[in-house]
Amino acid sequence: MEATGKAIAQLTATLSLGISAAHLSVLPKSSLSVISKLIYGIFQPSLLFTNVAKILSKTNYDDIGKLLLLPLFASIQVFCGLCIGKVLLRYFFSDLSEDSSDAKEITIGSAFGNSAPLPLLFVDAMALESKAVGYISFYLLAWSPLFWSLGRKILLPSNKSLEGDAQCAERVELIFTPPNIGCVAGACVGSFALLRHLFMDENAILSSVTNSVRVLSNGYLPSVGLTLAGSLYYNLWKENTSTDDTSLMDNGLSTW
Repeated sequence: MEATGKAIAQLTATLSLGISAAHLSVLPKSSLSVISKLIYGIFQPSLLFTNVAKILSKTNYDDIGKLLLLPLFASIQVFCGLCIGKVLLRYFFSDLSEDSSDAKEITIGSAFGNSAPLPLLFVDAMALESKAVGYISFYLLAWSPLFWSLGRKILLPSNKSLEGDAQCAERVELIFTPPNIGCVAGACVGSFALLRHLFMDENAILSSVTNSVRVLSNGYLPSVGLTLAGSLYYNLWKENTSTDDTSLMDNGLSTW
C-alpha cells in the first residue's frame, strides 16, 4: 500500500507540474501536437523495440508460450472493450452521432482504456524491476498494433472517395505505423540468434545502435506525462477549446 501511495503521489506531482507549465504558457497547446508526434514516431517505437527485444532475448523457448498469453489477453481486452463501447453508444448515448467526437472518444476509451502510459508511469514510480517494463511492452506487442491501426481508423474519418491503389496504400499506412514497426523489429532481434549477436551482445557490432535506441526510449515517459497533463488542462479546464478529429489524432492517441 505504501508503494502504491507513493506511485500515485508521484504521478499526481508529475501531472501537477505539467498542468502548471501549461497554465504558465511554458507548455503551449501547439506544443502538444509536436510532442505527440515525437511519441508516435520516435519514443514509443524505441521503447517497444528495446523492451520486447530484451525480454525475448532472455526468455527460454519453453517459456515463450507463457509470454504469448499477454498479447492474447490484450487482443481479448480490446475486442471486449470495443463491444462495450458499441453497447454504450446504442443504449445509453443513442443521441450521439457515430461520427461525432464524443462517440469516437467513448468507443476508443472503452476499447483501449489507458493501457500504455499509466502502467509504465506506475512501474517507474514504484521503482519495480525493469523486467516489469518488459512484460508491459510484451503486452503492448498486440495492444499497440491494434491501437495505432484500429484506433486511428476509429478516430480519423474514412476517405470513401479513395479507390484502388490509393485505398490499398491507406490500409498499408494504418498497419505499418512506427509503433508497430518497433514491436516487430524488437521481436525479430530478440528471437533470432544472429540478430541478437549483431545488436544485443556486449561487444556486438551494432550495439551502439541498440544503445542509441534505448536512450531515445527514455523520452517516452516524460513526454507522455507532459502530453497527458497538457491535454487535461486545455480540454477540461481551459475555456473555449474545440475538439475535432485532428486534435483527437494529435493529442488523444498519444495520451490514452
